[in-house]
Amino acid sequence: MHYDDVSVQWWESIRGPAIFINTLVNHLRSKNFVLLDVPEDLPWRKEFRSSAESVLRGYENDLMVTYIDCLDECPGIANVADAAAFLLKKFADNETQNGYRAASGKTIQQYMIQNKVLKDRVLWIKGVGEPQESLWLSFCNSYKPTLIADGLFVIESYNSNTAKNCVSHIKPLLYDEYVTDYDALLFDSLLASAKNLTVYWKQYAAAVVSALCGRDAEVSERVIGEARFDEVDIIDLVLQIAQDQMFEKRVVSKKLSPSHIFSVIRNEDMQELKRRVWKAQLQLIFPMIEIERFNFVEKWKTQIEEALSVSYREPQTGKERILTQYDEYLQSAVDVEIGTINRMLRLRRFNATDDYLLYLPEENDRRRVRLLYEMRNNLAHMKSCTVEQIKDLFTDYPYWQG
Repeated sequence: MHYDDVSVQWWESIRGPAIFINTLVNHLRSKNFVLLDVPEDLPWRKEFRSSAESVLRGYENDLMVTYIDCLDECPGIANVADAAAFLLKKFADNETQNGYRAASGKTIQQYMIQNKVLKDRVLWIKGVGEPQESLWLSFCNSYKPTLIADGLFVIESYNSNTAKNCVSHIKPLLYDEYVTDYDALLFDSLLASAKNLTVYWKQYAAAVVSALCGRDAEVSERVIGEARFDEVDIIDLVLQIAQDQMFEKRVVSKKLSPSHIFSVIRNEDMQELKRRVWKAQLQLIFPMIEIERFNFVEKWKTQIEEALSVSYREPQTGKERILTQYDEYLQSAVDVEIGTINRMLRLRRFNATDDYLLYLPEENDRRRVRLLYEMRNNLAHMKSCTVEQIKDLFTDYPYWQG
């Protein structure tokens, strides 16, 4: 999938991001300004702006979006008067630049509207630090357009703390209130569906990448695009990608959420990375193991229930025992868990020590039970399954047809 197609898919096809953009556009079309509260790891930031501009121009073709980077263009502004002077110099002719008089009784904002300084413009202010955010909000508080054509503002901020101070025509718009973990999972599923993998590997890819990368769809796209899920540990790939120059600024940013995968890597918290992989496996792999167990029990129900009715020789003491599970006697094969089944395959009958308590004539069947037992035991003890174990599970799944 081409890079541009991926970013457009995230911003225009996935529900949460698309609603975020549409809400932004609707605010502007209602003559409101927007205070954008977006995270440091906003996926495809430039493409986000382009998508928002495209949607806006689809409704308001006369509007022109102009981007102002405070860090590059106006780092020295310190108050509302500085902001006004900057805008006049950038957008007004010489006469208008020099024509404002405070004695007129009009505010500088009213003067700019009257002289159409920002006619048909949406000013998208980015690169905004905390002090500049406050002064731009102060400027916008008194800039009250009568028409869309009078000029509109979007202030792009990082985790804004001033949203509660906005006046009625400035609408705070918080990314995290619109984009959810489910949006990220859906996006990851769409990316995985394009890979040349079986359906089980596609499901696994989406689940484990979503668990690791969360809402940073840009990192997810990179992981899914490069991963060989049936060959390499996914954590090794993520650690490698974190060293890539493409994500250099994001990795070192102190504004990242502590839960962001790059924050976790920066803190060298390998246990957290493993826990996320384990959580994804628990949600996907554990039910598959249970289905395998159920199918096995259905196939071997008669033999299992017969084995439950006879005694076995306790390996350590040689005493006669009846099989229990959690200290309870079993009667129905349906209740027998995979750990108990694995144990039955190793125990010997008390009155016929050459015979196993439960005998499976095919070595492949016995190997399958051992695999399921080992994987379930891993997951039960908060340990992730290996790539080879998952590969073995998926290759012959479902092993026993129900």
